[in-house]
Amino acid sequence: MLTILRKTLLGILFVLILCTLVFSQNKFSVRSVLDKSQLSDVERAVNFYWNPKSKEDPKKAVKLLEEIIQKDSDNWVASYWIAYISTQIFRSGTQNKDYLDKAQIFFDKSYESFNKKPVDSAKPYFFALRSLIETFKGTQFAARNDMEKFTTYQEKSRQDVEKGLEISPNNPVLMVLAATQQITANRGNFSQAISTVSLLEKAKEDFQKIKDRSPADITYWNEHWIKFWLARAKSMLNMSTFEILPVPDNIKNLKWIELRKDSLNDGRNKNSADGKAFYYSYQKEKDMLWFRFDLHNQISINAPAVSVSFDVDANQNNGINWYGKNSTFKFDKMVSVGPIRKREKDYFGYNGITNEMGVRSQNWVNVKKGNATFFYDVQMNSYFLGIKRSEIKSDLSVFNVIGSVGQNAMWNDDFGEEGYSTVKIDSD
Repeated sequence: MLTILRKTLLGILFVLILCTLVFSQNKFSVRSVLDKSQLSDVERAVNFYWNPKSKEDPKKAVKLLEEIIQKDSDNWVASYWIAYISTQIFRSGTQNKDYLDKAQIFFDKSYESFNKKPVDSAKPYFFALRSLIETFKGTQFAARNDMEKFTTYQEKSRQDVEKGLEISPNNPVLMVLAATQQITANRGNFSQAISTVSLLEKAKEDFQKIKDRSPADITYWNEHWIKFWLARAKSMLNMSTFEILPVPDNIKNLKWIELRKDSLNDGRNKNSADGKAFYYSYQKEKDMLWFRFDLHNQISINAPAVSVSFDVDANQNNGINWYGKNSTFKFDKMVSVGPIRKREKDYFGYNGITNEMGVRSQNWVNVKKGNATFFYDVQMNSYFLGIKRSEIKSDLSVFNVIGSVGQNAMWNDDFGEEGYSTVKIDSD
């Protein structure tokens, strides 16, 4: 582990030195391709995205930019901004999914216009934007449980970032994209967290060197992401260690109700956790909801991962679709634990509750952190997850639920091919 970590750190050091040496190269400014009138029009439109006063202002920015293109069809900067802003509108909610198609259409138009009079220093930003579009396309397939296409688009996205960095290794927009790809692809990996923090800190430093800014510049469109992703990566490094222990007898001996059974070898990765049966129990004296996850294969005490997704109002007409095999199930809250063993009984990782917003941003503890209790039992080959009923909903009495298991802080298998279980809490 130390050897791997040392190599990782040396690699990061080399990249950062290289970035510093070439920082003065490959600068791009929209002022070099737009006249004052064109620049003023694009700035006016884009400001509705940068400084929105309502949820509809980003869409207004897109509309104004489309009007610019109707008069000035070769204005590739305006098309570029439509493509980028459309990705962010798409990201803001399922009702805006058509905007991802718009992003691709205007990216293609922008690139076609750009190639009529190409500017070398602007090329890396096309790799960056295309990578972002491909990432969002991949998430659509993940939501449908089409992991093959999801993986294809994620790989295309990664390759575009690499191509951009080959041209411009000091490019902070690309550094941010590379860092976010690392942390999402390797959740729970300590050395990747260090690498991510280093890249983001370097990108932050280089963004600060961009002094003569225009709102229409394409050289810092993801600078505002850094705060969120730094906090996420640093949480892996700075999180207090905690103990995970074998299950106490009083929890093991609760009255367990079987909710779901699951087939053998039906997970994404046969080397990861393979669910067998999912159970529920209510511990009345402590008002605790308990869930037990039995596996077909051997449990991991080094890097387990479990989650319970709640449809808290027992209404399948609202909520977000589950991202596993059982993709028709809709849920409102998810409790998950993904600890990584550091030494002996000490672990770090995520533990808490998320909601729809958190799932979309892959922030598993955006509602509350550290409020779930987790145990394991090697002989039973089981994990146990407990949560106070009030943490889910103060008057929770009936809810729909599904469970999932994984490893190394990543989901692998949910219980049951389709459907869900309905639980009525017997608190009498």
